[in-house]
This record gives sequence, structure tokens and C-alpha cells, in this order.
Amino acid sequence: MEVEVRLFANLRSKLPPGSEAGRCALELPEGCTLAELLARLDIPLPSAQMILINGEPDRDLRRALRAGDIVSIFPPLAGGT
Repeated sequence: MEVEVRLFANLRSKLPPGSEAGRCALELPEGCTLAELLARLDIPLPSAQMILINGEPDRDLRRALRAGDIVSIFPPLAGGT
């Protein structure tokens, strides 16, 4: 099954070579979980501060992804005064 992955800020370096604009399409086995996706991309859980699946916040690492899902992952943000 294919899902779209969008990574932001410093997480973009975790995308496969040839990815562009912070996103890529990944072919995953049926039933692949969010935890398995993070492992495949070598993203430690603390580095995935906010995770959206199809625009909705979701941190259930056991959630099985489905074909066509869009997974957006944001790192911890800091700044401001």
C-alpha cells in the first residue's frame, strides 16, 4: 500500500533520497503501524512531537495505516521570547 509522508524542519533529512519538498510516497506492507513507519524512517518517538494522519492529530503508535493516508510529522519546536 502507498502512503504519503510529509516531514518538517530537521526531520526532512530522514526522507529517502530523491524526495522533494519535504514529502514522499512510501510503499508499505498492509497493516503497517505508525510505530513501524517511524522505525523505517529512523525517527525516534521524542523527535516526532506532533503527528497528523489525514490532518487529524494521532499518536497511537499501534494504529494501522491505510492506503492513501497522509502522515505529517513535526519535530519539537522552540523559540520565541
